[in-house]
Amino acid sequence: MPSYSMKLIFPEMAVPLLGIVVLTLFLPLTAMTYMLRSNDRRKLEINRLLDLLHIDPSYRQVYAIDQHQGRDCSLLMVAVCYGSLVSAVGLTLLFLGPQIGLAEFPAVKLTETLSFPQQGSRLVFSMAFLGAYLWGLQYLFQRYSLQDLLPNVYYGLGVRMLFASCLAVIIYNGADALIGNHEGSSSSSLTSNLWPALAFLIGIFPQQGLRWMSARLSILISDAPMAAHRAPLDMIEGINNYDLLRFEELGIETCYDMATADFVPLILKTAYSARQLADWILQAKLCACFGAGVVDLRRNGYHTFSI
Repeated sequence: MPSYSMKLIFPEMAVPLLGIVVLTLFLPLTAMTYMLRSNDRRKLEINRLLDLLHIDPSYRQVYAIDQHQGRDCSLLMVAVCYGSLVSAVGLTLLFLGPQIGLAEFPAVKLTETLSFPQQGSRLVFSMAFLGAYLWGLQYLFQRYSLQDLLPNVYYGLGVRMLFASCLAVIIYNGADALIGNHEGSSSSSLTSNLWPALAFLIGIFPQQGLRWMSARLSILISDAPMAAHRAPLDMIEGINNYDLLRFEELGIETCYDMATADFVPLILKTAYSARQLADWILQAKLCACFGAGVVDLRRNGYHTFSI
């Protein structure tokens, strides 16, 4: 009897295990090929640019240190191990949750009728994790293509997957209160059709999910008037979600940060061209000065700030 049951279990687990291995291997393989890939072209471009701009030679030493730390095998592999471990655990929970005895998360009973997390939370958590992971694979591939694959990319991917998954579970368990449903219908009834898709989207766009939840909690919204124009970095034309994350790694989160950023370090620390960075910095100055009014300026042909 045991041998017969094992024969039934292993074929059912073979395909999910193969999927987990294939998806997880993408992380170490990108790191290994990046380390083997030559970076001479980027060095030549940087040296030529520094010569053209007559930059202080000490900047070359800073660039060399950053490049050495970014391509250090030990630092990169530690980050890859962390990202791979988080990925393997999340994907195992998605594909093999019932087989390993986690069809649902252990619930804590808060009252006689209320427990946390609700039934269906494991599926919501896993689908949000899958959305964040697939988005992360696209982001990793872009950074690899730009020869800009650093250890913090893998740490950021691991944190994003955990953050998006936990956020999806919180929204799922508090959906009735957040939406204002007082008719007694349980949000868990949507698990079979709507919530997995919503959780997947939250995994891809966790910030939008956080804004949605914050907008429904008045305690988190301040009624005080703004002292300055709102100028998020995505007001700049040509910057996408991947670029936003790259600049956030450098502490640049708003147009005010971009407008006051030092041009040369941005060239040395990112894979963007000097022309592109100059255009974005000048756009940021315009957005910082006029805020939402920059839309009208663009209609009249003003796209960058100039003196």
